[in-house]
Amino acid sequence: MNITNDPMSFSDCPRDYSLANHRTEAIVLVGINILSCFLGTIGNLLVFMTVFNTPAMKQSSFHYFVSSLAMSDLINALVTQPLLAVLIAGRASSLCLPVIHCTFRWICNIGFGTSHLTLLLISLDRCLTVSETRNIVRSTTKFVQKFLVESLGKNWLEN
Repeated sequence: MNITNDPMSFSDCPRDYSLANHRTEAIVLVGINILSCFLGTIGNLLVFMTVFNTPAMKQSSFHYFVSSLAMSDLINALVTQPLLAVLIAGRASSLCLPVIHCTFRWICNIGFGTSHLTLLLISLDRCLTVSETRNIVRSTTKFVQKFLVESLGKNWLEN
């Protein structure tokens, strides 16, 4: 297999890869990413403090799901947003950064999959909680928690 034809290699950056002619836009995008990094970090840390300091939330399985979603968003805020800012700054300087680009895509895919899977499991848990079958809810919630741990583990291993 020829490495230059591999879409994941990014060894040849196209000419339109550069943002050198759009410095103002690049600076604005970097600023927005840095701002969202700070706001995302603060917001998700506040979610963690709320979840772990509220006794009523510890009695249901809901806090596991909210914590998982907050952790996924925290990883996005602390890792992917700064990587995107570096990529945009590199494009503004006409630099091709294939390793950072691949790392950015890899972490984004993991965060995207984790967030969506967690939202799916939150919906399933809430549906089972409000349904009339209260006896099944306790065992099913444990099943959903086990499914969450196993599927997140598979998601990390596959990506």
